[in-house]
Amino acid sequence: MSALFDVPLFEDEPLTSWFARLARANSAPNSRVFFRYLGVDGAAFLRGDRVEIARVARQVGRSEDQLYAHAVVTHDDDSVSIAGATVGKRLIIGRRRLRFCPHCILSDDKDEGLMPGARRRFRLPWMFLSVQTCPVHLTQIVEAEHVSLQRHPYDLISQLDVVAESMPASILASVPRQITAFERFVCDRLEGRRDHGDFLDTVVLSVAITACELLGAAHVHGRDIAFTGLSEEAKAAARSAAFDFIVRGNHGFTDLLDRIRSTGRASYAGGQALYGKLYSALLSGFKDPEYDVLRERIRSHTLKTVRVINGSEFFGKVTDSEWTTVSELVDATGSSDQTLRRLLVEMGHLDSVRQDDGEQVISVAVVEDALQKLRDMVDLEEVAAILGINRMHAWYLLKGELIEPVVKRDGGGERSYRLQNRYSRTEVVRLHDVIMNNTITPCSKDLVPISKAVKLANTSYVGILEAVIEGRFQRCGRAEGRGISGLRFDPAEIESMYWKMPNSALDRAEVCKRMLLTSKAFTYLVSEGYLRAERVHVHQTRAPVWIVAESDFEDFSSKYVTFGLIAQQTRCSTRGLGRRRQDRGIPLAFPEDKVGQCIVERMYLPI
Repeated sequence: MSALFDVPLFEDEPLTSWFARLARANSAPNSRVFFRYLGVDGAAFLRGDRVEIARVARQVGRSEDQLYAHAVVTHDDDSVSIAGATVGKRLIIGRRRLRFCPHCILSDDKDEGLMPGARRRFRLPWMFLSVQTCPVHLTQIVEAEHVSLQRHPYDLISQLDVVAESMPASILASVPRQITAFERFVCDRLEGRRDHGDFLDTVVLSVAITACELLGAAHVHGRDIAFTGLSEEAKAAARSAAFDFIVRGNHGFTDLLDRIRSTGRASYAGGQALYGKLYSALLSGFKDPEYDVLRERIRSHTLKTVRVINGSEFFGKVTDSEWTTVSELVDATGSSDQTLRRLLVEMGHLDSVRQDDGEQVISVAVVEDALQKLRDMVDLEEVAAILGINRMHAWYLLKGELIEPVVKRDGGGERSYRLQNRYSRTEVVRLHDVIMNNTITPCSKDLVPISKAVKLANTSYVGILEAVIEGRFQRCGRAEGRGISGLRFDPAEIESMYWKMPNSALDRAEVCKRMLLTSKAFTYLVSEGYLRAERVHVHQTRAPVWIVAESDFEDFSSKYVTFGLIAQQTRCSTRGLGRRRQDRGIPLAFPEDKVGQCIVERMYLPI
C-alpha cells in the first residue's frame, strides 16, 4: 500500500492538474516541491514522459495506462497530444498563461466531497484558445497573466494563488456567453466523440481547428485577410462560419472552397492567386505533416474544378493537371500560334482564335488529339502522291470537295492561312481506298484511261470519280500500283450511263412548265422529299440535271396544284384566288416563304 493520499482523477482533467491536487493533498506547497519529494523528473513528467508517469503511478497505486491517458504529451517535433488527439502548440495556451472559468473554480471550492485545498482542477477545453465559452456555465473563459506563473507550469492551484487578488475581477469578466457549435465540437472531440461529418471525423483535432480558422477567415473577411490579424470576436465568427459548412462533410468542405476561391484571377497563376492568405498560411505557417491532408484536399479539389495548368505553384509544382495552355502546346510542337489556334477552333476546343482576356486554356486530354491532327497533315503535293495523280488533278479534287482542308476559310477575308493548304492524310488514304475498292483487276486492254473516259462521258474529272465512289461502274479496272491515274473504264458502259435519256421522264424545266412551278419551289419540293427526282447526266451536258419520272410527276400533280395553274385554267386572278382561300380558311400545302408561290391540295378545289 502506498503511503500517499490519492485524489480522484476526473474524465476531462489533464494529468498535470491531478498531480497538483495530489501534491496539496499530501501537504506539498506545489507540484515542484512534490516532484522532488517523489524523486520524479518534473520537467519530463510535464512533457508526458511515460517513464516518469509510471514512477508516479507506482507510488500512488494507480495504473500507468490510466494516468498516461490523461497526459499532455509534448513530442520531439513540438506537436502536442491531449487525450490522444494531436494538436499544434499554437492552438493551446503556453506555460506563462492561465485560462480558466471562474465559475468552475467557485464550484470546485464548494465541492465538499474533495479534500480542502485540493479541489480546484483544470478542464481540458480551457487549454484551447479557440474555445472561449465554458461548456458548463456558458460564460466567458478568462485569461490571467503574471510573471510568476512560469514558476508553476501547469500547476493550476499554485497559479490561481498567484493571481488570487484579481479573482473578483475575473469573475466579473466571465460574463454569460452562448457556446458556438464549433466550440461544442472541440469539447466533443476531447471527450472522444466523433459524429461531425466525414471530413472533421477523419482528421486530427489540430487540422480540424485550423481548417475552420483559415477557411473561415477567408470566407467571412476575404482572401487577403490573415486569421492572426483578426480580433477575438472576428476569429470566433470565422470559426463558426466555416464549421457550419465543414460539419456537412467533404461536400461542405469543397462547397466552402468554391465560395472562397477567386474567379477573376488567371487560372495559371496558382494557389496564391486563387486563395490568398489561406494558401500562404498553409504553405509556410503550417508545415507540420499532419496538415498535409488539408493541403492535399484543397489541392486535389482545386485541380479537379479549376483550370490550373502544369508548372503553376500549388503546394509545389503542378505536374498532374488536366489543363495546359495553347502557348505550352506551341512550345511542345514547334507549330505557329495561329496555326494551332485555328486547328483547335476547328476541333471545337476553342471558341475563337482571338482570346478576350488572359491565356486560353485547354484540356490535356485534347493535346494528343491535336498532335495527332498535326502529324496527320499533308500538303497538296503529298495528296497527289498518295492518290497517284498529278498536282493539277489533286487541285480538281479540292475544288470539287472530294478532299477538304483541315481548316476551311472562315469568310473573314481573303488572307490564306496555313491550315487551308493542309489536308488529312487519313482522309486522303480513305478516299484512295474507297475508289480502289470499287475497281476490278486484272485490267483488260479494251478499257480506256480516266482522261479519255472524261471526254467520252463529257463530264468532269471529279464527276467521273464520284461515279466510281458511288459504285455505278461495273467494269472499272485499275492498273497495279498507279492509283487514280491507273483507273480504266469501259467505253460501252460510259455510253450507256452518260448518254442515255431515262424513259418516261421529265426534266426540271418541263415539270415547272406543266405545273407553273417556280425554280425556288422545285428546289424546295425536291430537297424536302415531296417530289421525287434524280440527278443524271443526259446528252450533251456537262452538269447533271434533275429528272422526274412520269409516274412520280403524276402522283404529285394529282395531289397538289399551284395558284398559277388554277388562274390559267379558270381565268381568275391569283390575287382573287388568295382572297377566296383566306375567306374559306384553306391552308397552304407548303410555306409560301419557302416555295415563293401559293400551292394548295386539290382536295380543296374548286376555290
